[in-house]
Amino acid sequence: ISSHIHLTNIDYLCIKLPVNDQFWSIVPTLNRLGSLAVSSHADTYHSQLQDLLNHEHNLHYLCIHHDASLPIQMSLFKYANTSVRQLNLTDYNRYYNEEECIKLSHSPLCIQCELLSIMVTNRENKPLTLSYLMALSGAERARRYREKKKSAGLHKLIKQRDRELNLRKFRSKSKSNPARPSPPVSSFSTKQSKSKALNRVLNALPVNKDKQFELIKEIAVGLNIVKLQKQFERNQQSLSTDIKKTTSYNLCLCVHHENISLLLQALDKHVRGIKSIDLNSFIKLLVCDDSQELCMFSNCNLYSNNFKMKIQDEIIDSSVIIEWSLWSTSKEGKSSLV
Repeated sequence: ISSHIHLTNIDYLCIKLPVNDQFWSIVPTLNRLGSLAVSSHADTYHSQLQDLLNHEHNLHYLCIHHDASLPIQMSLFKYANTSVRQLNLTDYNRYYNEEECIKLSHSPLCIQCELLSIMVTNRENKPLTLSYLMALSGAERARRYREKKKSAGLHKLIKQRDRELNLRKFRSKSKSNPARPSPPVSSFSTKQSKSKALNRVLNALPVNKDKQFELIKEIAVGLNIVKLQKQFERNQQSLSTDIKKTTSYNLCLCVHHENISLLLQALDKHVRGIKSIDLNSFIKLLVCDDSQELCMFSNCNLYSNNFKMKIQDEIIDSSVIIEWSLWSTSKEGKSSLV
């Protein structure tokens, strides 16, 4: 055979083992080979056939035949090629029993096959020729689905459709969920630099809290930050006025009425009939009608002696000195119990 002959576009190949030494000089590549038929197979040629399979990356169909006088060749269970999808052993002149069928179906060559054609014997030892559709794993089915879509040119359309679907989901989610408020903008580049500057300021302040407050207040005035405080106080006054307009006159949240409640708690054990009494109940005990303003301001003569009869005359021991706590407001506007 002339050495100048090179076959590089072979699609179907029928070869008889053993392989001639000049084969690879004539056929330098088998990348386009889709179907391969091998005859005179035997275990002694295992390495040659596996070498052929290693060079075939697009092989789809494989047919193996061997002499009927030989027993089953164990090398048949050892071959490997990830691209083979159809394996034909009907020309193998061998009938497989049940045990051999199971072993063959788990071999490296058959495990990824879609179609396996073999000759078998049933329980009555009758020869049959069968074609098995091999079960595929979920990953293999997904891989083939992607390859099919890619070969058909639909993978770009599917990606575009998925992107549009994800965009619609994102927009609908953004409409249903209100946007989070953006964090306040800081003049410092990082949190670390801001923390270091704050530590330097705190270390420069005196230990006394009143002096710290006075200095910080002076700094706030110098930087015109105190205007915000005045605006805040005006807003608070406006809010307090609105609350007073909408709140009943016999319901108050001020410090004075809270101090009266503390006094009633202190009198609880020293006056009969006012155990666990609150401010509203105490008022109703003294006046005839707590909804009338004249009655609440002691201008009612009907129950003018209620305080003497229900409080002073019910004192258990007049010699006992009662002590209780009161809310007190400092100059800085802070309230505390004293």
